[in-house]
Amino acid sequence: MSAKNCAFKPHGAIFHLRGEGESTITVYQCSGVCADRAAFRLDDQASCRLAIDFSIFSRPGSIVNPD
Repeated sequence: MSAKNCAFKPHGAIFHLRGEGESTITVYQCSGVCADRAAFRLDDQASCRLAIDFSIFSRPGSIVNPD
């Protein structure tokens, strides 16, 4: 699975892997806002290898104003 030059709106988990076996997720120049969970969610039987370059993921309230 791969994503390139993408932007994701607020969502629970941007990538959700189900099932058995190992997958590879490649993410390049992507950004996303995660509503209340991690960007990557794996079910108990799933495993994956992440390759993430030039990407950023955040959640509302995660940026602290220094003032």
